[in-house]
Amino acid sequence: MSDLTTMDCGSGGGADTFFGLRVGSIFVILVGSMFGALFPVIAARYSKIFKIPKAAFEFAKWFGSGVIIATAFIHLLAPATMELTDVCLADGWQGYPYALALCLLSIFGIFLVELVAFRWGTAKLAKIGLMPMDMNRFSLCTWSRANMASNNGSDGNDEKILEEARPLPSTAALDSPETQIVGVAILEFGVLLHSVLVGLTLAVDPGFKVLFVVLVFHQTFEGLGVGSRLAYMQPHLPHKYRNVAVWGGLLYGITTPLGLLQAWVSAPHTTLGVPQLR
Repeated sequence: MSDLTTMDCGSGGGADTFFGLRVGSIFVILVGSMFGALFPVIAARYSKIFKIPKAAFEFAKWFGSGVIIATAFIHLLAPATMELTDVCLADGWQGYPYALALCLLSIFGIFLVELVAFRWGTAKLAKIGLMPMDMNRFSLCTWSRANMASNNGSDGNDEKILEEARPLPSTAALDSPETQIVGVAILEFGVLLHSVLVGLTLAVDPGFKVLFVVLVFHQTFEGLGVGSRLAYMQPHLPHKYRNVAVWGGLLYGITTPLGLLQAWVSAPHTTLGVPQLR
């Protein structure tokens, strides 16, 4: 009991040093995030001007995906496990690994959203007489061969059945714009939430200088991953969805600066980010 009463858990207000540099970090991170997210989109849209090889887009897409996965399991999950078992929290937080439970819950949530989106997209395809590639290749072909075997080839329709059972030539034609937008939106939602939390942390972190340098590179490369996926989606969308990729890149670019501003506005020792005069 005496240890708990004498323990210094801090005020929770964070640090307010390097105020000028913290203000400047808004614009530096804004530029880095915007560049990372929008450059692949613009380069893909104006490919005749930039002439960037497709392999570069593929590298940026998968490298950025690696950054996102590493962020989730190293930069977020490990610190969350330590913070949610901190002795300064109530006793109820000590007896269960809530960070891991929340991680598992989020994985299940993403799975359910993708499952619902897939079912919805499949239903739309069925209405227009199309069938997804995998279903066409495995289910229909298996049914056709079983049907031929049961008929022992006596009806002379084997070739016709096999022709009908052949898969459609390209999965790209089967992906509706709505399905592609939902898939990228799921990824971007998680990235945007993380970017806001990054901004909140950077605004009050005592080790600001080191974290600032790390986050400039982190947000830029993570933006390349998001932007490359937006650029890959862009050519397959109809004209009315032409600017979805651009808006997605802009939204990513402003989230971390918004997190920084929100932290300063909410801080008890500041008013709109400006230290109060005593």
